[in-house]
Amino acid sequence: MEEPIQTPISNEEDSIDLLALAKTLWNGRKTILIAVAVGALLGVVVALSTPNKYTATSIMVPQTGGKSSSGLSNLASLAGVDLGRTESAELSPITLYDYWKENKK
Repeated sequence: MEEPIQTPISNEEDSIDLLALAKTLWNGRKTILIAVAVGALLGVVVALSTPNKYTATSIMVPQTGGKSSSGLSNLASLAGVDLGRTESAELSPITLYDYWKENKK
């Protein structure tokens, strides 16, 4: 059985002719400029014709009276964790948030 003859690959076959590529782009510059102009015009039309929609929400939790607590306890209460503060269940932040969420609809 004969082995196939392998020819070495020359560097010219692997290289890219940048000058030919530049000439091709330069010859098609009108097509490129027209496509860019149409795309930019479409982008401006869509941006100006789309109405702006902004929504902002806020949850306000009132300061409740009770014994003074440390800064760590205050930070924990912002996250909804009770570290033994004496508050009524009616005014707890979680209850207020649930009430607000149900009545928002």
